[in-house]
Amino acid sequence: MNEAIDMLTIKVEALSKTVSTLCKENCRLNNEIEGLKVLIEGKHNANRIFHKAMTVSLQGGRYGR
Repeated sequence: MNEAIDMLTIKVEALSKTVSTLCKENCRLNNEIEGLKVLIEGKHNANRIFHKAMTVSLQGGRYGR
């Protein structure tokens, strides 16, 4: 009986470590995803500004020269 309890205890401890590792990896991946979202948003904003500048340029400048 005690051996069975010891084996279960060892398995529960191993599962606990696995869950902890998975939670840390999940957190790391979530941070990486958030970083990628920031990069994508920055690129989107840069493209929008570029296209706006090109439109103004093609229209003869901001003051219609």
